[in-house]
Amino acid sequence: MLLKKLIQRGLVLFMFCQLLLPANAQQILTLESALDIARNNSPDIRRSLLNLERSEQSLIAQNAALKSNFALSVTPMSYDQRRQYDVYNSQWFTSKTTQPSGTFTVTQPFLPTDATISLVNRFYWQNSYVERVNGSVTNKAFYNNLSLSIAQPLFTYNRTKLQIKELELVLENAQLSYAMQKLNNEKQVTQFFYDVYPRASVHPCTSFAPPLRSTSAQVCIVAPVV
Repeated sequence: MLLKKLIQRGLVLFMFCQLLLPANAQQILTLESALDIARNNSPDIRRSLLNLERSEQSLIAQNAALKSNFALSVTPMSYDQRRQYDVYNSQWFTSKTTQPSGTFTVTQPFLPTDATISLVNRFYWQNSYVERVNGSVTNKAFYNNLSLSIAQPLFTYNRTKLQIKELELVLENAQLSYAMQKLNNEKQVTQFFYDVYPRASVHPCTSFAPPLRSTSAQVCIVAPVV
C-alpha cells in the first residue's frame, strides 16, 4: 500500500511537470525548479495574486480620490432672440443676446470631517442688442463670478475614513491569503518531491507517456544536498 501511494504521488508530480516539457526531451528536475513550476502554474496562487493586485489598486484609487479635482466647462456660444410686448409703452420690441461662457471648478475633499470644499469661478462675455421703435440699445460687458462653498455631512462625517480603513484590511487579508497559498503549495510540492525521490534514486530518469498524448518525455529527479 505504501509503494502504491508513493507511485500515485509520483505520477501526479510527473504529469504536473510534463506541461512545460517539450516532446522527446529530458529535464533535470530539482526541488527548486519543481517549486518554480508549481508556483507559476498553480490556479490557487494565481487567484490569490490577482485578488491581491485588485485590493492594492482599490486602495490606490480611494487615496487618489482625496486629491484636488479640477474641472473646466466651456460653452462656446449661446444665442437668444426674443420678441416681446412692452405693456407700459404699448409697443413691441426685439432683444438679441450672444453669450459665450465658462466655469472653472476646484473641488477638494477634506478627510478629517469628510467635507468637500469647492471653489467655483464662472465667467462669461455678453453682447445684448435691444431694438425698439424709437431706437436700439447695444450693451457689451464681461462678467466674472467667484464663489467658495463647503459641503459638510452631519451624520456620515467619518464615512471616507472607514472606507479607507476597510480597504486597508482587505489588502492585508489578501496579502496573508497569498502568503498562505505559497506556503501550502511549497509544502505539497516538497512532500511529493521527497516521496518520489527514493524511487527515482533507483531509476534516475523515468520515461512516461501521459494519457491522451502521443509524445513522451524523460524527467530526472535530483534531490538537493542536505
